[in-house]
Amino acid sequence: MDKIISIETTRFSELLKRILNLYNKNVQIRINQKSFNEKDIEYLLNTWCTNKNIKSTVFFNLKQNDEELFGFFDHPYNFWADVSMLPFIEELANEKIIRFSILRQKKSKLIHWFKKILKLNNE
Repeated sequence: MDKIISIETTRFSELLKRILNLYNKNVQIRINQKSFNEKDIEYLLNTWCTNKNIKSTVFFNLKQNDEELFGFFDHPYNFWADVSMLPFIEELANEKIIRFSILRQKKSKLIHWFKKILKLNNE
């Protein structure tokens, strides 16, 4: 059984800025229905990374080298990270940017379900 990290924060822009600044090579990013890559990081940092914009986002997903590392569905209150990101997540928690817990769930099933919801919302 895979584990997933559940992330709680109100500092969405700080969290996303840290993620995009650190994980910015060989990435595929999905924000709602739009796809982005490492060439778009600067644009996202300058335009999208505000609490207001992030709170109005329904779906976010960041893959690096085709591995899903971070994401949320419906609202950033449903933010998750792959368990391999634990050292980075612990650093953010120590800085009081986030709180987190590790859940025993199949990430692949969660992501499949999130994508299904997003597809239904667009029909």
